[in-house]
Amino acid sequence: MNDFIDDIRAQVRSHGVFLIHVHEDEEGPGWTYTVGLHALGHPEIVLFGPDQESAKVMLNDLAFRVVDGVERFDGSVVLEGFLGSPYEVALVPFPADRVDDDLGMAVGVAGGDVAAVQLVVTGRDHRWPWEYETFGDQGSSAVVAGPVPDVAALPRRPWVEHVHEVLPGVAYGTKAYLCRRVQTGEAPVLDVVHDHDDSWQLLCGGLHAGEAAGDDGIALGALGRMAEHDPALLEVLDLPAGVEAFRAEVGGAWTRAEMPRPGLWRRLRERFGRR
Repeated sequence: MNDFIDDIRAQVRSHGVFLIHVHEDEEGPGWTYTVGLHALGHPEIVLFGPDQESAKVMLNDLAFRVVDGVERFDGSVVLEGFLGSPYEVALVPFPADRVDDDLGMAVGVAGGDVAAVQLVVTGRDHRWPWEYETFGDQGSSAVVAGPVPDVAALPRRPWVEHVHEVLPGVAYGTKAYLCRRVQTGEAPVLDVVHDHDDSWQLLCGGLHAGEAAGDDGIALGALGRMAEHDPALLEVLDLPAGVEAFRAEVGGAWTRAEMPRPGLWRRLRERFGRR
């Protein structure tokens, strides 16, 4: 379990937030929740019912607005036009006495008490979950933990599109391949690659031969998040495709160089000491 918690902490470090999905079973519906917002002084967000992919889209959009610092969702509110949808959603308090059982990984990562809010979504005919006699009538197994809110009395907030750029033309959430040591913070980024296929790599500059069996030593992260850990990366996130930048140490000057054109995975295998 400790290894799993450590892996989630690494995911939070490299992305800003991580999602846990619990599958439905004979005892009840499944749910999805965020891990990592607690570290930002914000409640975690939990959503019951929708399929995993739908939950991922909805929670990621909310969570990354929190990570970006543009919005908070720590009070009850109805969001109008959420993700361009005609359906309404509301954020309401999540019972504190259910957090340990339902958001166990978030509690484990935080190492203590965690607060949470619940995202509630209207059904296909625009009714709230508590307005149906059965879950099947709604077309999903959505539930509401805690008291039924008085939605009509809640403040309403229009949904506004948001794109966070870490630099002009470079979105905060741009994906980058990371070596595991960079992802966990064990090693700094000494090599930044903007590959010919427009993908990014943030690497420690060392060989990774000898990793545990089955561990390819490669993870994913967000460029903007990694730049928050090391603002010097902002100096080289303007690299054109096909150019890399490297430095000898943290605080050292970056050297830029054009790269040959071997494929991404071949280059990653070479960098990580694999043939």
